[in-house]
Amino acid sequence: MIWRSAPALALVLALGTCGQGQSVPSGPQMEVIRGQATVEGVEVLTDPSDPRKAEVIARGYLADACTRIDSVQVSPGRGDLIVSVTITTVRPAELTCIQVTKPFAQRIAVDLPAGHQGPRFVEVNGVTHPVRLSPDSGAGSGLGPRKPKKP
Repeated sequence: MIWRSAPALALVLALGTCGQGQSVPSGPQMEVIRGQATVEGVEVLTDPSDPRKAEVIARGYLADACTRIDSVQVSPGRGDLIVSVTITTVRPAELTCIQVTKPFAQRIAVDLPAGHQGPRFVEVNGVTHPVRLSPDSGAGSGLGPRKPKKP
């Protein structure tokens, strides 16, 4: 009787694990696939009290259910007009994942280049957004002293 129930027990154990999250392997032998997040939109919020400080909100999606954001790197871009942000992704190479895109919104604090009059730009994974500082934005705008308006 015990031998007859062994296949049934194996079937119950196998079915019991269906639908549960798969564990991600860990350790130095784990192979991963690295990439960049797909960014669909960028929003830049500046601080009126310090126009060199800004918060970038990048919105987009990850390729599948197993992909996650690995790192966010902020660096000066071309010249002193651009701040470049790179959002990298990682996923386990051997894991079979549901092919459903996962939306994300990532907030990133950045320092805008100082000393330049006119627009600046923030680029996140190839999507560029202009940042225009108003002449009334104070120190760091690169505009120098303001002339009084004529009445």
